[in-house]
Amino acid sequence: MQKELRVASIVGLVQNAPSRLGKTQVQKLVYFAQQSGMPLQYKYEIYHYGPYSFELSHELGSLDSLGVINV
Repeated sequence: MQKELRVASIVGLVQNAPSRLGKTQVQKLVYFAQQSGMPLQYKYEIYHYGPYSFELSHELGSLDSLGVINV
């Protein structure tokens, strides 16, 4: 169930954005959503442009290649 919640949350955040988002923006948006209480449970670490989740990056790539989202 956790995977479906994650995918639905990511798709909802990206589709409801006022403009097209890049990967770094999605990383930060999901990070702040998670810090606000969304139970997504991604593991973040400090990286070049702030908090970064390699797991989220992999999922974004998969969703993009499947045509579910466009980042």
